[in-house]
Amino acid sequence: MDECIEKFAKLPIIHVYGQLGTIPYPQRGCRQYLPLGGDERKELDAVLDAARGITLLHEKESDLQEAHNLLTAAHRICFLGFSYHQLNLSRLAIDTRAGSKLTFGTARGMIGRELMAVQGRVRKTLGSPISLADADNLKLLRQNLVLG
Repeated sequence: MDECIEKFAKLPIIHVYGQLGTIPYPQRGCRQYLPLGGDERKELDAVLDAARGITLLHEKESDLQEAHNLLTAAHRICFLGFSYHQLNLSRLAIDTRAGSKLTFGTARGMIGRELMAVQGRVRKTLGSPISLADADNLKLLRQNLVLG
């Protein structure tokens, strides 16, 4: 478990379209998700904590700049749970034409023309192809040996 926590902590993760607060995972003692139907007061407190932590990307341009820096330096780019909307792709401003980058991502439930449309948008925006998999995050990371 400690080895997993150590490796995971080294992965830079940028939530391009915002997130519900920051989660201290994988540090020990992080808040666990609450099962539904439990203590209503605890559930309400968890929702209020999440609401106070909401940030959107346009409200925090430093995250966008950090994403640009990380993506420019990266040899591999991995999109997990990403919608591939043209606005999100263009805001990332990734240009892989200057060097080879292995780019892959999840495409859970996408089929046929949906996949082709995403591949076209990514190729147009990034200048290189993307390998998409109808897989959950862990499976994609394992298939591409991201976690070692």
